[in-house]
Amino acid sequence: INDFIISTRNNKFKIIKDFFNIESVFNYCIMVSKNLAKVLPGNKAKIKISSSFDENVKNYIVYSDENRLKQILLNFLSNSIKFTYNG
Repeated sequence: INDFIISTRNNKFKIIKDFFNIESVFNYCIMVSKNLAKVLPGNKAKIKISSSFDENVKNYIVYSDENRLKQILLNFLSNSIKFTYNG
C-alpha cells in the first residue's frame, strides 16, 4: 500500500484497464496465498486456504486494472495469513 500511495503522489501511477475473467484473478491470488502460508515462518496457526465460486462468477468478465486488483487481493490475503493466530 505504501508503494501505491507513493506512486500516486509522484504521478507514476497508471491504471491499465482491460477485460479479464474475475475467477482467474481469484484463483491466482489463492494459489500465491497458499504458497505464502506454507513458507511463512510465523504461520503457527497452520492456516488452510480454500475457495469456492458461485456458478455465476465463474464466467464473469470485468473491465478493470487486473494487476491492481491482484495487488489489493494479495495484500488482504497476506495480511490475513500474517495476523491470524490460533483460537
